[in-house]
Amino acid sequence: MPWRSHTKPLHFIFAGSLSHRKAIDIILAAFTLIKQSGLHYQLSFVGGEGEPGWIKQIEKTPNARYIPGIPQNVLYGLIGEADCLLLPSRFDSFGMVVAEAMACGTPVIVSTQTGAKAILEKFPGAGWIVDPDVQSLYRCVKARIDDRASIFSARAYALQAANHFTWAAYRERVGSYLENWMTKE
Repeated sequence: MPWRSHTKPLHFIFAGSLSHRKAIDIILAAFTLIKQSGLHYQLSFVGGEGEPGWIKQIEKTPNARYIPGIPQNVLYGLIGEADCLLLPSRFDSFGMVVAEAMACGTPVIVSTQTGAKAILEKFPGAGWIVDPDVQSLYRCVKARIDDRASIFSARAYALQAANHFTWAAYRERVGSYLENWMTKE
């Protein structure tokens, strides 16, 4: 089902290995603060438990659910239906899930410690960059909930950003680079 603007609580999704490096604790703490602020949301975690104990912590977090590893095509459907992907990692070399989310039209929140922040530096309307800490993520998520239009309008920018990462766009950039390199005197 294609995504549509709505009045339901915003749905945030994390897809990947549940681990400290991926900042699962930061996500859980930030959303606990969101709930304590009286705001509403849905929060989904999809993926494998990279470290023990995370599933139990997710189950204790209000409005959060855990979905075990699923086929890629099902994952893309979930990401496409979500309002925003979360990747506030303490360290992540790139995080392909960010480009995949944008290909679904889903904006992202990434940390300054992810290589995927380069996508948002090039296409700033497609999402938001935060420090990998509870307060920074909390402020960003709260701002999205307070200003739903910002998250809805970011979807078009996310799709534009994704177009930069297609195989056709990659071939064009490589071809252009090689042509320039070969014609240098």
